[in-house]
Amino acid sequence: MTTAEKKSFLVRHPVLSYYLMSCAFFWTLLILFGAIVVGALHVDPSAQPWTVWIVTILGSWMPSLSAAIVVRATQGPEAVAGLFARLVRFKLPARWYLASLIPLGVVALAVLGYRLSGGAPEGSTPLTFTVWFNLLAINLLTGPTGEEPGWRGFALPRLLERYSPLKAGLVLGLMWSFWHLMMWLVASGYTGTTLLVYILEFTVTIVTLNLLMVWIYQHVPDSLAPMVVIHFVFNFGAELVFPGALGLGARLPLFGWLAGAFVLVAVIVWVLQAKQPAGYAARASLYGH
Repeated sequence: MTTAEKKSFLVRHPVLSYYLMSCAFFWTLLILFGAIVVGALHVDPSAQPWTVWIVTILGSWMPSLSAAIVVRATQGPEAVAGLFARLVRFKLPARWYLASLIPLGVVALAVLGYRLSGGAPEGSTPLTFTVWFNLLAINLLTGPTGEEPGWRGFALPRLLERYSPLKAGLVLGLMWSFWHLMMWLVASGYTGTTLLVYILEFTVTIVTLNLLMVWIYQHVPDSLAPMVVIHFVFNFGAELVFPGALGLGARLPLFGWLAGAFVLVAVIVWVLQAKQPAGYAARASLYGH
């Protein structure tokens, strides 16, 4: 394929190009980490957590890197700066920042349901420096800031040009979920039927979380700050309550309750959204409401 043909493909299929590029970059990075660092150099990631931090941060920025490449090729270098500038547009109505904290309540609801159903206590998280560093600093530098310019900054607005908000949310949620494929296969620790259950619970959780993000995005489309907040509090809350929920050692029964809680909250939000007058989201964005 010539350079002109590649550029033409990017122009005609920007979201598909972005997604294929993002998956290729991310999966290749994980494969190289496993083959070189773990395989050839015999580094134990559990004994050297900094190696995991590095590959996690780098991997999380692959969606943004992919978005920047497609935007530069299709719109020019000036548009790339605009893509990332939306990360630091903080002046928004406070209620959308409050709405971004919903995942903390969903996590609490999942834990409550799990315990009331007779689920065993998960135990407490030892809040050492390493734990706090991972929960705060590493978490902020990974998905919340590394992924959002790609998923919600680049892909979502283009999907909304073609689909309804609900359909765009479902499509992007599935794309976002299956981007984690290599993590499921390598880091979950599961195989066979158990792995399939884990993938189902993970996918339901991510898709419904994305629907909540789409609901907020419709009201404040010019800023990615609420997307960063909701992504951060989701990762923070899930990992604080039951470490490993999003990766190695996830507790499937509790993760199932998390998926169910997100489905419940997403359905409530979208039912209320459907009762809003037509064009409300566009007017709300225009007038800052």
